Amino acid sequence: MITFPDAVNYIANRASLGDLDLFEEAARQRQATFNQERMKALAVGDEVRLGSLKPAYLNDLQGTIRSLNTSGRSPQATVNLDAASTWLLRRQSKFMDRIPDGAETYPVTVPLACVFSV
Repeated sequence: MITFPDAVNYIANRASLGDLDLFEEAARQRQATFNQERMKALAVGDEVRLGSLKPAYLNDLQGTIRSLNTSGRSPQATVNLDAASTWLLRRQSKFMDRIPDGAETYPVTVPLACVFSV
């Protein structure tokens, strides 16, 4: 049986460019499968962290999933940010007028692929 260290050694030392292309495609497909499984496991009420977003100021904000829209090609989640994340977002100039002083939560809608369980 081939072990994972054996496979890594082969890739690092003996694989051809064609082998590496095949490996890259297999790794992309496996990562896509993991991402699909992760997104399917998310549910309304889950505590989550936002990541891999542009604009980057939304990354690492946290909250609770308020709703999921999984229809169509681009599934989305609306996340109610927690008080700390709402405060941080309000400090961004474009949100100062949108988020009232003292707001405890603020909803943001983002691609589901950018929502991670905490």
